[in-house]
Amino acid sequence: MKNQSGQTLLETLLALSVSVFILGAITAVVISSLNSVQFTKNQNLAGQYAREGIEIVRKTRDSGTWTAFSGISGLYCLSSGGTSLPSSSASCQTPNIGGIFVREINVISSSGDCPAPAPPLGSKVVSKVSWTDGKCPAAGNIYCHKSEITSC
Repeated sequence: MKNQSGQTLLETLLALSVSVFILGAITAVVISSLNSVQFTKNQNLAGQYAREGIEIVRKTRDSGTWTAFSGISGLYCLSSGGTSLPSSSASCQTPNIGGIFVREINVISSSGDCPAPAPPLGSKVVSKVSWTDGKCPAAGNIYCHKSEITSC
């Protein structure tokens, strides 16, 4: 029996633990990669929704006179499929695009940051799209990610 070769119990346990460690590391890398891909996808969508918000404000500006547009001011919650600015709101707290995104348009009339060729001063428009995911804290601002575009 001494001449027979084979693996001992210790060698078998060592090989099994190394295999489990390697599989765990591979699983962690795959999960991390999938989370990064999802974040990048959401970030790209948020940027697209923010640009869409600026375009809707530009259409509103172009459809009327400058005097009428320069009177528009305030915070607007612009939902998916919206083609014009809805009534002004105090805040946008619930998702209004795709179930996770919150788009808000802030129009600041006569902003010193946006000089017009002639008085009155131009309007500053901030289109902000926020979203949440599993990395956001449960307390405080649950929409911890944002994409923001400012235009005059």
